[in-house]
Amino acid sequence: MLLKINARCNCCLENMTALIHNGRLTTKCEHCGEVPFIINPVNGVVYIVSSPLQVGVKIGMTEKSVEQRLMGLNATGTAGKLMPIAIFPSAKPKANEKKVHDKLLKYSLGKEHFDLTPVEAVLKVFRTLGRNRPIFYDAEVEKKFDLQLKIDKSSMEMRL
Repeated sequence: MLLKINARCNCCLENMTALIHNGRLTTKCEHCGEVPFIINPVNGVVYIVSSPLQVGVKIGMTEKSVEQRLMGLNATGTAGKLMPIAIFPSAKPKANEKKVHDKLLKYSLGKEHFDLTPVEAVLKVFRTLGRNRPIFYDAEVEKKFDLQLKIDKSSMEMRL
């Protein structure tokens, strides 16, 4: 796959056009001649999904697309249709899933299901995986997530 993107060089901060072929940067900055940015591989995602007919959320990983994973999960006869809440791109999705599951053990309902609201789950995974912003599928959860981050930041500033 060949991608042409407009970007800003991390070295000289000039706007530039970059070509990416099969996940590899093929051009240098036309202004400074340096490598303009680093491309980090994404081998999969840690996902958070929920169903209105089930308690809590399911947190898992896939090396496919979330849509493909949900087609498989929804075909297994689970109660209600699972809907994506958010995903966290990952270079090491299996290791990151284990890290999240270990951290959330006290909320476990069994297997990959956790007794958390979607917002609680996104916040906990966000904090566990190093605070990289997730990609949201649910705008309402995203709004509540952003609000809770602001509240937490204000609370921390008041304590300091």
